[in-house]
Amino acid sequence: MLLRTIQLIFLGMIINKNKDWENFRIMGVLQRFALCQLLFFLIHHCTRGSTLKCYITNDTEKRTIFKLIRIRELAIVFGLVLAATLAMLFVKLEGCPRGYLGPGGYFDKDLGRYANCTGGLERFVDAAILGNNHLYNNPTCRKEIYCFLNFDPEGLYSTIFALINYAIGFQIGVFIVFARTERQAIVSSLATGGLLSVIGVILILFTSIQLNKNLWTPSFALITTSISIVTYIVIRLIFVFSNLKLFRLLSMAGEQCLDIYVASELIQGIVPTSLPVPPDAKYGSSSLELSLATLWSAYFIAILNAIRMMMKSYWSARPRLPPDSLEDLGHYGVAFGNDAGEDRTSEEDDLLVEPLLPREHQNYVVNG
Repeated sequence: MLLRTIQLIFLGMIINKNKDWENFRIMGVLQRFALCQLLFFLIHHCTRGSTLKCYITNDTEKRTIFKLIRIRELAIVFGLVLAATLAMLFVKLEGCPRGYLGPGGYFDKDLGRYANCTGGLERFVDAAILGNNHLYNNPTCRKEIYCFLNFDPEGLYSTIFALINYAIGFQIGVFIVFARTERQAIVSSLATGGLLSVIGVILILFTSIQLNKNLWTPSFALITTSISIVTYIVIRLIFVFSNLKLFRLLSMAGEQCLDIYVASELIQGIVPTSLPVPPDAKYGSSSLELSLATLWSAYFIAILNAIRMMMKSYWSARPRLPPDSLEDLGHYGVAFGNDAGEDRTSEEDDLLVEPLLPREHQNYVVNG
């Protein structure tokens, strides 16, 4: 886990394409993934003990949905989110109104009164820990309302809110893998998504916590997680009830998602692997144009990767002539643990002739 965390952080720093150490951006998309992964692993390990002591027994009567809910992990995650949200709403910063979540700068509504308040407490904490020069130096607000402060949309503080996405994703994985039936897994997943969307809408309608990707507000995390659950269930139903081989390409893309993302980020701005986006005179490129250009880069790499996987699958599936005798196995590079020149024992010959049986599945017990 620690090694994967380091790998993700290292890849994320490469994607950032930093040009000098003075303005080196530390955080990013993959860095956030890495921190969420590490934090949730620590939470899971502390609440469950060893991760090898998993969730399920072969006794189907114990596989109830309520037994599968990760109560302790979810309680800790949402406790952290609640604490961070309350701090964001009630901690007052110098020169800023209490609970300010606006973009700062010369925003028309604020008339420039809160020019130094971009991002509120989130930016204050990130700048205090990472340093202003090591935050993202080209935020959206800089183009639209002329804010002059650096702000990182994948900062440290908002990573706490991103734990919602990670924890709920883990919970849905538990439902999918360990539920008694496919129907039970799908219904429980959709119910979770519906509950999250209701909570998110309540936050939007009755509090100041609006949908905001840059701040990664709790409402944004809840709504996007709900949308992700529904999207995943739809794709899963297509896989379950359809035998179309075309959908196997989606599985290939999922298995290589990190490679696709990193490659698509590295080739952005290069034709034909990336589409040119005409700039707008006032606001820069539109969100739709930028989204299409970004998607094309990802799809381009995904298509190349799918072709590579299909070629690999084709060559690995080609029939091979069986050896005429056990002695011919030497031509296939078979080594059985003896030193060169020694004769095999009769037991080894038997193992070479008869296929090995698969290991039995281990029985796991539900812990409360």
